Amino acid sequence: MPLVPPVPSPRKTDGRRFGRWILVVLVVSLMAGSRAEKGIFFTTGYFTDAAIDAARDPLSRPIELIDGDRLVELLEQYEFGLRETKTYEVDHPFISNYRGRSGAEMPAGA
Repeated sequence: MPLVPPVPSPRKTDGRRFGRWILVVLVVSLMAGSRAEKGIFFTTGYFTDAAIDAARDPLSRPIELIDGDRLVELLEQYEFGLRETKTYEVDHPFISNYRGRSGAEMPAGA
């Protein structure tokens, strides 16, 4: 399958959601006149329902949409650009044993 160079997309500031118009730009920019069989659109944001519908349009070449959540899944799956780290979570039931009436008191001897 021939590769077509990526086209930078405009930065979104309204919640980083991409709509149908950006997919039209992708189709025209990447696929019109090329031999590409499919387009792949990555974003760290999200796609609107209209964009998802446009990507599924049976009359155009397939477009795979990879939003921020799926991108993280793929990076984790292939361990791409990641380092293993140790993380901690708050044990809320345990901590609740140490809250007094003011919400900040510690038990005697702690």
